[in-house]
Amino acid sequence: MTRRAALFRALGALCEAPHPAHAPIAHALGLRATDASGYTEAFVFQLPPYASIYLGAEGMLGGEARGRIAGFWQAVGISPPGEPDHLAALLSLYAALDEAEEDESEPARRVMRREAKGALLWE
Repeated sequence: MTRRAALFRALGALCEAPHPAHAPIAHALGLRATDASGYTEAFVFQLPPYASIYLGAEGMLGGEARGRIAGFWQAVGISPPGEPDHLAALLSLYAALDEAEEDESEPARRVMRREAKGALLWE
């Protein structure tokens, strides 16, 4: 696993509901572990961690935007999870693409993996 992939996976874990297993991850990143109230304030009231809310024309959870995101997962050969637009899932997907790029020996396919990472971040 690359250092970048490990970082993205760690950040993804911290975007999920608080769990005791997250404390060592937060500590390793130099962050304070959050509690349920901090998580609720950040991810329920202020910044819901679902891309479809920000990318969809309707500004709501799910819909066409979630479908497009699920399609991206499929396009890169990975079965989408139940919430393909959740920040934790997207960070995990980026980590998987980063690892696939690192492990790829064929130059053209390596470029494709790199381009997929860019598309995930900027599309």
